[in-house]
Amino acid sequence: MRDGFGMRPLCLGRSDHGIAVASESCALDSSNFQFERDVKPGEMIVIEADGSMKSSIVLEENRTAFCLFEYIYFARSDSEIDHLSVYQAHFNMGRQLAQGISRGSGHGLRRARQRTGRRRRLCF
Repeated sequence: MRDGFGMRPLCLGRSDHGIAVASESCALDSSNFQFERDVKPGEMIVIEADGSMKSSIVLEENRTAFCLFEYIYFARSDSEIDHLSVYQAHFNMGRQLAQGISRGSGHGLRRARQRTGRRRRLCF
């Protein structure tokens, strides 16, 4: 079951061995399962012993959201989350960060003080 807001990813795959559910599409790939689809926010999947599957929406929210940490830290670059390549998300975030820096808005550059009190520029 995927949470109602869709914050955490969940996808479904099939192979000759049956049905698999994973948090990342690359987990299906590495296990020789064919990615079928993303589980919808609030959707519950029931897989029976005979391999049949039932699904229904059991939690409905009036909006969806995503966890930014999934794209930045948790998910591998070769995964897709809700039809968006994690690699492409990284690329887009880097481009926006670079545009902010080139405009002089200061996004991406922060000053930090060391214990000595000297300022040091860090790039995040």
